[in-house]
Amino acid sequence: MLCRFVGYGQPIFDQIFGHVQNPNECIFVLDSLEDVTSCRNKLFETFGINRAIVTTKDQLKSEIFFKEKPIIEGDFRLVSFFKSLTNENKSRFGIKNIFDCIEFGKLFFNLYEELIEERKIKEDNLYEWQKEIFKQLENVKNDYKEYVIQNNLEDRIFVYNPARVDLTKFKQVKKVIFVNTLYFSRLEKHIIDSFSSIDTDIELFLQMDPEDFDLKNLRMKKVTIPNTKIDVKIRECSDNCVQSLSLLKDMKGLDKATIIDSRNDQNSYLSGTVSNKKDFFSNTMFFSFLSDLYNLV
Repeated sequence: MLCRFVGYGQPIFDQIFGHVQNPNECIFVLDSLEDVTSCRNKLFETFGINRAIVTTKDQLKSEIFFKEKPIIEGDFRLVSFFKSLTNENKSRFGIKNIFDCIEFGKLFFNLYEELIEERKIKEDNLYEWQKEIFKQLENVKNDYKEYVIQNNLEDRIFVYNPARVDLTKFKQVKKVIFVNTLYFSRLEKHIIDSFSSIDTDIELFLQMDPEDFDLKNLRMKKVTIPNTKIDVKIRECSDNCVQSLSLLKDMKGLDKATIIDSRNDQNSYLSGTVSNKKDFFSNTMFFSFLSDLYNLV
């Protein structure tokens, strides 16, 4: 994997597309649907196309693993899980009806979805009572798997298996580009190795200090705040007119300024008056940083 670091003040998509010759031969992998939309818009603006594969890690994984039957999702998944429970397990976990099963099912699937990502559990670190509960959960999982098979269905906790990686539909892909991915699970590392085995280049673009990322384990190890002096002024105004007058006063004599509006609307109170950049808080790199940090935690 080739890792490229981008400065905090540099437009990251401009840096990425500077290393791309044919977007149609690439997969762009981002962390959120909002970033996917931004990437697609920038692709169209830069190359005049929007047929490139732009996706999130979760969407990519849903396409990579071989499956012969429909994947069970949503409420149908919960109902199927409830039906697969034996009377003994219902009694053991205090489940009398499907409503009692909602929280238990959520915890069950969260646990096994995490386990398939990391592909291991260290039983040596568990207490005896924890080992016993895990043994009981394994029995629940086996019963659920049998029910799913009998009904000609699939569930991602069984499908997301390294042995079922299928890259047939991605044979024409020459490069996979991950954007600001701060952590890779064991399963995701296996996917990267699988792409590499068919001579697909893997690149990771990170907008952070190179010392903050562990290249060996592919994960963020610390956060370094940029040593940049920025004059920040915060204004709270009663209406658009007062806000416009305040901004005109604040920007007197300034050649350039960025106006960050907390409201996600298309308010044009500065139209024709100020030629500086207007942005929303949700579009800023600081907001993206906070979002990534929140997702990691």
